[in-house]
Amino acid sequence: MTMIFQRALFGAACALSGVTAVTVGAALYALIATPWQAVLFAGAFVVLDLVKYLLWPTARDFLVAGRRWEGTAMIACAVALAGVSAWATSDLFTNALRERAAQQVAQQQRIEVAQAERVQAQHELEQLAGEAAAIRVQANALRARGMATPALNLETTALARLDARHDAARERIALAGAELASLHALPVATTLPDTLARLLGIGLALALEIVPALLLTAMRAQAGGLQAPALGKPQPAPRRDRRALRIIRRASAARTVAAGA
Repeated sequence: MTMIFQRALFGAACALSGVTAVTVGAALYALIATPWQAVLFAGAFVVLDLVKYLLWPTARDFLVAGRRWEGTAMIACAVALAGVSAWATSDLFTNALRERAAQQVAQQQRIEVAQAERVQAQHELEQLAGEAAAIRVQANALRARGMATPALNLETTALARLDARHDAARERIALAGAELASLHALPVATTLPDTLARLLGIGLALALEIVPALLLTAMRAQAGGLQAPALGKPQPAPRRDRRALRIIRRASAARTVAAGA
């Protein structure tokens, strides 16, 4: 394994582990109301989450060296911490997908409301046009009977009222059209069912937990670490044992010399 490849794997492991560290810190920070306590506990869990990834290669070294209790304890701690960070990552990712889906639903509802307002305003314009035509017919009938002043008053008051309503309807159409244009310009995201979003969040959380641990463990195995005792080969004695052997050999040599004399 070349040095460049090792550095690339280490960088990928650090980047992936940083994602879970940030998510678990954000989740803990959101759960605590007091700011300084939130920062304290969130920072502690960030450190624990980063230490978690170092427990896997260390546990591998202990297991290879035959120290099963230490390796098993480290694996248990790593699994417990992985469960917490996986929950935080899955929850954050699932909530983000749900929030995007809720925004999409709200956007679609706003589009429907704007379209309904525009259609209603168009119908009102048609109705106002019919009312204006009917008022003109009535005014012409009054003029035909020689009642010019009532006809003029009718046209002045009624048509002025209809003009005001006509302007208001046209303004509503313009506002609805502008809102529809802005809503249609927004990007449309693909919404996922709630079950699929949850499964996707769980899968992402597991991948972020497993992949960095595997990368760091593989790099540790490649680097060496603690080695298992070789079968069938004499192992060097501990320091205390070697010292005791030297004392025994010296005493034996002194006895042999004394016996020969």
